[in-house]
Formats: sequence, structure tokens, C-alpha cells
Amino acid sequence: MESLPDTVHRDLEEVMRDYETLSQIDWASVDNDLICGMDLVKGNFSRLHSDLDPSALDALDALE
Repeated sequence: MESLPDTVHRDLEEVMRDYETLSQIDWASVDNDLICGMDLVKGNFSRLHSDLDPSALDALDALE
């Protein structure tokens, strides 16, 4: 079993890979680019941190 710091480190690396992928997109050519990007980040974060209260993830919607 992985230790908590190892798990957090692995999850952070995965989120950063997602961010790097998103940052390569030509945002000017994508309709609703910020909303699509936030949905992708929210989906990945909720998958990585399924133990979080769903209402905490819903708070991300307020930022859109």
C-alpha cells in the first residue's frame, strides 16, 4: 500500500500532466474553452479524490 505522501505526489503529477495537456490547446479555436477546461479538471480531480464530499467539487462550478 502506498503511503499518503506517495499517493498525493502521484495524484499531483497526474493533475499537472492534465494541465500541461490543456495548456497545449489552441484556446482561441475552442468554443467555451474555459468551461470545457474546468469540466475536464473537475472530472479528473473528482476521479483522483473520490473520497471528497461532492459539494466541495460543486463549489468549482461557482468559479466558472
